[in-house]
Amino acid sequence: MSRAFEKILVAPDASIRAVLKVIDASGLGVALVVKDGTRLVGLVTDGDLRRAILDGHELDSSISAIMNAKPVTAQKDMAREEIFSLFDYEIRHIPVVDEEQRVCDLLSFNELSKKIPWALP
Repeated sequence: MSRAFEKILVAPDASIRAVLKVIDASGLGVALVVKDGTRLVGLVTDGDLRRAILDGHELDSSISAIMNAKPVTAQKDMAREEIFSLFDYEIRHIPVVDEEQRVCDLLSFNELSKKIPWALP
């Protein structure tokens, strides 16, 4: 299990500007919004940020105003094949959480598809 997701954890009161910087620095295109250190409360993508700016949100606005508060998640005991089936053309990253919604991992479609040989023709 990778701990790379730790660099994209942001607080719900973080500004859009701060989250833009986190996403830009990580190169992953996504940030996980967490309370109490690792409890997932939302997800925000670079596309969400672009749309928010175009809709007139200020860069100093709180990320909680634009985050997806109900992202698709996977439980940490799910099989990789089952998680793979959750991806679609809009969902490119899936946080893996435990029973208390604490983030354990972040899986991307690109990363997971390389590990499941039957996933691609």
